[in-house]
Amino acid sequence: MQWGILGCGRIARKLVNSMKVVEGAEVVAAASNTPGKAEAFCAENEIPNAFKSYKKLISNRKVDVVYIANTHNFHCETALAALKAGKHVLCEKPMAINAAQAREMVEAARKHKVFLMEGMWTRFLPAMVQVREWLQEGRIGQLKQIHASFGKPISTNPRINDPNLAGGALLDLGIYPLSFASMVMGGKRPVAIQAFCELLDTGVDASSIIHIKYPGRVMADVKCCCIHDLPNDAFIIGTKGSIHIPANMFQAQAATLNVGDETEVREFPGEDQESFSFQIEEVNRCIREGRTESQIMPLEETVMIAELMDALRAQW
Repeated sequence: MQWGILGCGRIARKLVNSMKVVEGAEVVAAASNTPGKAEAFCAENEIPNAFKSYKKLISNRKVDVVYIANTHNFHCETALAALKAGKHVLCEKPMAINAAQAREMVEAARKHKVFLMEGMWTRFLPAMVQVREWLQEGRIGQLKQIHASFGKPISTNPRINDPNLAGGALLDLGIYPLSFASMVMGGKRPVAIQAFCELLDTGVDASSIIHIKYPGRVMADVKCCCIHDLPNDAFIIGTKGSIHIPANMFQAQAATLNVGDETEVREFPGEDQESFSFQIEEVNRCIREGRTESQIMPLEETVMIAELMDALRAQW
């Protein structure tokens, strides 16, 4: 499977490093609209083809899959161009900045019969696979509460402060605990939401506490922040026990199951710069099997989470 990268920043380097440990796949091209950036990126990472525009990479026949790694505000238009050209797409999270964009991208993928997935890489980590197995086995009994947070001081980054670049804590950080809660709930749609938010002077969200009520009397408490650190861990609580994912939950390498007096700890150590490999393998597997979406990160769930974030911003 031959991959091309659109956008040559820090996150793109992580995909390149992760690709090195995946069999049957390679990065063959990268593109940037910034003069000289693609050439430097390709030289640094030993990628054979550098393109001076996204359009040129998208039209290249050697590329099977496109990874979209530019800023959130450009995800939709970039993905649509790739999808309409018949390319499979892995789009960095958040896939879109609102639900309308997400729906448009999903419709384009289905119309052109190509694969599309939001790059919620955390969901594919072995620790998260273990968490889903414990839940499916009913190890903690009936699900009752979910707690998750992600916060770190990144508000000095100009992009985070800029509403025109889809800045704020929610899209950059909050999507992790929101997607985690959705994963635990099996993609079920919330019954009710209530949120409290602190805004930066530019109008983007700086810090928020989000309360979600799900079907079956399950409650979730989600926090995100871009001005200071949060615990960055996660708890799933049931009638018989609990599951804890220590910090940093978004790059989970361990999970603990507590049932009564018994504790089971599972550790999955790995290199952070190779942690995208699990989602890359999922994309490759789905495409080889003729699937146009992942059952682990379904498109309808991506749209639903985008709708939830729209509702949160409307409250703020």
